[in-house]
Amino acid sequence: MAQNITISCTTGTRALLTALFAVFVLLANRMVKNALAALKTVCQWLRTQHSFFNQDGDPIKCSGWQFVGYNIIAAVVVLLLCIEY
Repeated sequence: MAQNITISCTTGTRALLTALFAVFVLLANRMVKNALAALKTVCQWLRTQHSFFNQDGDPIKCSGWQFVGYNIIAAVVVLLLCIEY
């Protein structure tokens, strides 16, 4: 049987803290489930092969890890070119 907590002007501190704790547990549980689902989706995207199209329509095929690696290398090159000597 589900336990109900009725909040009114005469509700005690213990009941309010119990309700607050219950809400916190529910939100933390939902946050963990969403984070795990997002992590699973990200891992799946990083492992699969994708086709990225250039302006001429010729596909560039690479995995998600390769795509991230190329972008990191491009960012490092841009930062090095921006340094004034």
